[in-house]
Amino acid sequence: MKKWLIVMALGIVYSSDALLAVAQSPSNQPPTKTSSSADAATRSASFVVGSVGGTPVALVRRTWDMTDAGAKQWTKEVFHTQNKIVLIPARLVTVTYALVFSVGEAPFWSLRNAWKHSADQPFSKDVFSLGPTLKGN
Repeated sequence: MKKWLIVMALGIVYSSDALLAVAQSPSNQPPTKTSSSADAATRSASFVVGSVGGTPVALVRRTWDMTDAGAKQWTKEVFHTQNKIVLIPARLVTVTYALVFSVGEAPFWSLRNAWKHSADQPFSKDVFSLGPTLKGN
């Protein structure tokens, strides 16, 4: 009986120390205002328009990226060459697979880019997935 009480007392002491440490951690401080120059309405509008308009752009870009990467990998592994003439029929084969997978990925990348870039640069080309890279930084 006494061992059980000691274990319970130690558990309460350790849990209260952990709760005290969590309460004093800097992550529980009130959020500070971000360096964003866009207000909530502008960011929301930019996010919605960027998501809707950026989805077809992300679909085309992701399809091309996957087609190109798949064709290069396939010609390297199967034909052991990187000849540009061999890449043409390889792209015709890999474009169907790339299109199937890109349909699922395009909305994700569009939403991600619209959300990420709407705060600092609303309605910029990065919001519409037109930046230098689709995946961004």
